[in-house]
Amino acid sequence: MPVAPTHEKTPRKAALASWIGSALEYYDFAVYGTAAALVLNHLFFSEDASPVVAVLLSMGTVGVAYVVRPLGAMLMGPLADRFGRKFVLMLTLFLMGGATFAIGCLPTYDQVGALAPALLVLCRILQGLSASGEQASAISMSLEHSDEDRRAFTTSWTLQGTQFGTLLATAIFIPFTLLPDEILFSWGWRVPFWLSAFVVVTAYIIRRSLEEPPAFHEAREVTAQQTPLAATFRHHKAAVLRIAAAAMINTVNMVFTVFSVSYATNGVGLERSTMLWVPVAANAVALGAIPLAARLADRVGRKRVFVTGVVGSAVLMYPYLAAISAGNWGLVFAFGVLMSGMLYSLANGIWPSFYAEMFPTRVRATGLALGTQIGFAVSGGLAPAMATYLAGPDLQSWIGPAVFVSAMCVISALAALTAKETAHRTLDEIDELQGRRTGEVPAVAAPAVAG
Repeated sequence: MPVAPTHEKTPRKAALASWIGSALEYYDFAVYGTAAALVLNHLFFSEDASPVVAVLLSMGTVGVAYVVRPLGAMLMGPLADRFGRKFVLMLTLFLMGGATFAIGCLPTYDQVGALAPALLVLCRILQGLSASGEQASAISMSLEHSDEDRRAFTTSWTLQGTQFGTLLATAIFIPFTLLPDEILFSWGWRVPFWLSAFVVVTAYIIRRSLEEPPAFHEAREVTAQQTPLAATFRHHKAAVLRIAAAAMINTVNMVFTVFSVSYATNGVGLERSTMLWVPVAANAVALGAIPLAARLADRVGRKRVFVTGVVGSAVLMYPYLAAISAGNWGLVFAFGVLMSGMLYSLANGIWPSFYAEMFPTRVRATGLALGTQIGFAVSGGLAPAMATYLAGPDLQSWIGPAVFVSAMCVISALAALTAKETAHRTLDEIDELQGRRTGEVPAVAAPAVAG
């Protein structure tokens, strides 16, 4: 008789697969954000537009990918819960990589007129649809493969991958900013987009042998009367809304990585290549801070670590933007690294486990994708353009953008405080808890183990 296949947890392999995919996703996103702040405003919009309007339009294309992410979540999340986390991870890998490579091949406004920004927006839409499913599937995969007492640590590697991707994208752009403008604006800006092809190949090699987690197989064996999307909307609306509000912490990241670079170079007149070293330094520190914060959260709980990061980031945004306005490079680096590299990392490294544990296994990817992508659509789609608007017609004011970030962080902290602490519960206990609270049949029928 054939032997039934056994499904084992492989936390290290799952963490590595999540890391490499997230590195690709956010390499692509950060390359675009950096290019939007430095060169795309010159290449894809009419020369008749004023410099500030061109910057504002360029920041708007950054937000397009965030606006479509809730739609992508409604597509990708249910696919991950129904057909598997790996299925969506492979799909998003090629969707994101293809769209990013295509941006590097696009004609400019001088070559094809209004078709250029239209094609740019189309590629950003594809990037947004891809990103909406990548993180939720990767986090669900790594959470369900993890040892019970290390779930925050294992899932944090997904966000560590995002930091590495962001660091890599910014670092790669630095030597190109040192090129003469005629080279940078002709072909130099294209090369960082083309390099995404190498990351796609590497991620495919790692992910193709990854197995679905045992909890996913167990959840599929339970007869479900509702689709994952319908079950999420019926039983888990509060959790989706809580996560969407908590995800306003992403405003800190968008203002730091996109707006502050534009503000420093286009408004204050600071040197482009030097300013790009600020996010590089911050992300380098974050590579170590994220897993350390996650280990702390496995011991003391998710909420305390998350809220500390949110509040600390809001406070330090003021001296960071003030230092840029004053042109004080020492303080720009000091406050930038402390705010983004350390305090923001407290929240950034914790949210994968914090948010994912608000849902049972059967709808985890769907609920996580919906909640995060709605929040990211609002914060990511709004932050660069709103901060640019609040900086004034000459991009000279930093107080308005700082107050805006503070307001978003207050929303994030208050939402987080309403969540249940799940750090010391097993996944089976979390499934039972969520089913009992919502009246839904638990996704995993196994009883919780006492002690």
